[in-house]
Amino acid sequence: MLVIYCLKDISFAAAPFGLPELLACAAVVGLQIWRRSSLVSILAGTAVYMLLIRIM
Repeated sequence: MLVIYCLKDISFAAAPFGLPELLACAAVVGLQIWRRSSLVSILAGTAVYMLLIRIM
C-alpha cells in the first residue's frame, strides 16, 4: 500500500520520466535481496532517491 501511495504521482510524460523513483525502488529491492535488512534497504533507497532528485 505504501509503495502504491509513493508512486502514484509519477509523471512518465515529463522529464526525468520517473527515473529517480524507479531507480530508488530497484535499489531497495536489490539491497533487500542481497542484505536481508529492511533498515539498510530503506535508508539506502532514500539516499539514492534524494541524490537522484538533486542531480536530475
